[in-house]
Amino acid sequence: MRVGLADAKPDEINWERIVENWDLPFPKKIKPSCTNPCTQEELDEIATGKRQGFGRMIPPKADKLGDKMTITSFEELNELEPGLGDELKQCLSKPK
Repeated sequence: MRVGLADAKPDEINWERIVENWDLPFPKKIKPSCTNPCTQEELDEIATGKRQGFGRMIPPKADKLGDKMTITSFEELNELEPGLGDELKQCLSKPK
């Protein structure tokens, strides 16, 4: 946790309570973004074994790339998925 720059310390966390509540649903569902190409439904299916996990994350619209294996601009990402390049650019420009 220290390496990940977490605010909490391991001894401050009630690990037993986390384990007890592990299967509870999250009130806010995860949406696909530039940092997470999966939908909540895909993640749920992987967790329950209905879908095979992703070995390497490939955007669902990667077939638009054809033989091109390298994306060199945010505009190319926007062509692949509208707004994706802009979202990635915004994530990368946030101050640390």
